[in-house]
Order: sequence, then C-alpha cells, then structure tokens
Amino acid sequence: AFAEGSKGETVQDLTDAVQAVVNSKDGQVWGYGDVYLEGERSIMRSQETNLGNLTADANLAYAKSVDPTVVLSLKNGGGIRSQIGSIDPLTGEKKPTAANPSSGKPAGGISTLDIEDSLRFNNSLSLVTVTASELKAMLEHGVSSYPNQGRFPQVGGMAFSFDPSRPEGSRIVNLTIEDGNGKDLDLVVRNGVLYGDPNRTFRMVTLYFIADRKSTRLNSSHLVISYAVFCLK
Repeated sequence: AFAEGSKGETVQDLTDAVQAVVNSKDGQVWGYGDVYLEGERSIMRSQETNLGNLTADANLAYAKSVDPTVVLSLKNGGGIRSQIGSIDPLTGEKKPTAANPSSGKPAGGISTLDIEDSLRFNNSLSLVTVTASELKAMLEHGVSSYPNQGRFPQVGGMAFSFDPSRPEGSRIVNLTIEDGNGKDLDLVVRNGVLYGDPNRTFRMVTLYFIADRKSTRLNSSHLVISYAVFCLK
C-alpha cells in the first residue's frame, strides 16, 4: 500500500511530516499541572473556569509588567477553543494531560501544542481605560445572551455574580475589584446598583479584537500563558 511512487507513499510522507510537527510541539514543555484545565466549549461559554481564570490572570500579570497601573483583565470564553487535559474514555473522568511517549512529553506536562490548541486564535492584547459604569456595561453584555455564548466573561483582578433571570442589562448583581489574594479593593456593583463614582476609572487588559483600536497593543496572548504555566510546576 505504501510502495515507492504510489499514492499511499505520498499519503505516508504527508502524515509523517505532520506527525513530526506534532511531536516537536508536544515535546516542548513549559510547565506542569496536576489538574484538568477546563476549556470545553459549552462550559467556557457559560461559566468561569480554571483555564479561563488562568489565562486571564496570565494576561494581567504580563500587562502589569508593561504598565503597573493595570488592575483588571477581561477576555471572552469563546477565545478559548480547547481544554488542556485528558478524559478517561471508560469513566469520563477529567484528568491532567496524558504522557506522549513519542514526543517525550511526561504526564501532566503542558506543551506548546496544548497552548496553541487552546489559544489557537493567538489574540494580541490591548490596554484600555474604563469607567466603573463602562465596566458594568461590558459584563452585562457578556452575560446578556447566557448561556453558551462566546461573549461570556473570563476575568482576572475582579469577581462578579449575575442573575440570568433578570432582564438583559441588569443581570450583574455584585462586582468587586480584587488583589491577587482575592481581597476586595473596590466595590463597583452591589445588589445590582453601581456603587460610588460611576466615572472613576480602571486600567484593564483585554483581547485586541474586542478592544478599541486606539488602545495600546501588547504581545500575543498565546505567548503570555507561558508565564502562567510555570506557576503550575
């Protein structure tokens, strides 16, 4: 079937070349994790997940290295296209990444291939300044078509709750700005109502394709996750 000059040989040459690329990328390990990083489509688009938080926090950490005044990170769940982990085919149990002997990747390793597969849009980052009222409006938009919509917010530097039974535009119940330890720094929304000066501002990092084109553009978010996965080791 794979004799020299046959169509089978051509197919074999192509698959071997693709496999070589896969093995090379899966063998480049950036860090290690002992949990399944949730990136499944329907879940990412309906709730915050550990992978959503990890990548949002990674964007925030990188943005702070460029502009220390940045306190918030916002991205959409639809920008994450795959989980980082494995699923037991018999039990359905979600586990950390499986080993890949052909590439030398150990169990739990997080590789270039994992990162590129999950963040395959390779979105760049932008720095923007938003008011308290604008921040609430952004999150309202993010939950306006709940559930299973790509606009669902994955965030860093803040925590929010919402009630999907409320009318669109008034679903955000509580919203606070938080430090890296989860300590509240600023109350923005309480019981559905803006708290404090609605025009006070916050510096935020977000994905370039959902930001104002006049904002400051940073490096690709696909590369930023390398900072975060080292924290898993």
